[in-house]
Amino acid sequence: MVTYVVLVNISDHRLRPERKPMNILHIDSSITGEASASRELTAAIVASLKGANGDAEVTYRDLAAE
Repeated sequence: MVTYVVLVNISDHRLRPERKPMNILHIDSSITGEASASRELTAAIVASLKGANGDAEVTYRDLAAE
């Protein structure tokens, strides 16, 4: 069984001019490595979030490699 959890903190930045950069925690855990569909999916989600929030900070963890 595979479980996907995507947590995104979205707020209306027009109401907060002192907006802080978005923090993204990207966690991969699939043991199939580069052949993993879930890794492709999480990479696409992170790329989309980064595209919409250029100053977003990404922390990446690969639990299968640890």
